[in-house]
Amino acid sequence: MTDYSAVKETLSYHIYMWNMWNKVECGIIFNEPGEDWKYSLGEHIWDKWCNYCDKVGATAAPSMMVANLDETNLKKIIDRACNFYVGRANKT
Repeated sequence: MTDYSAVKETLSYHIYMWNMWNKVECGIIFNEPGEDWKYSLGEHIWDKWCNYCDKVGATAAPSMMVANLDETNLKKIIDRACNFYVGRANKT
């Protein structure tokens, strides 16, 4: 039997980034509850995202994030994406 978990993670990540990713989601993933936005990891990641969008557009920006985020922070986004998309697929 083929394990499709890597495919599901990849698809979930891209769908999430195209459809749900925004400043609020960034803060949910990368900031502690109640943490000030200014100088936070969330602000840093959001600034990176905005720069990638300016350079290559929102469609290609998720690929830039994959290429430039460290594994720990990328995993946080992938986990959030899979909670929405893989979890939803398993419920239907």
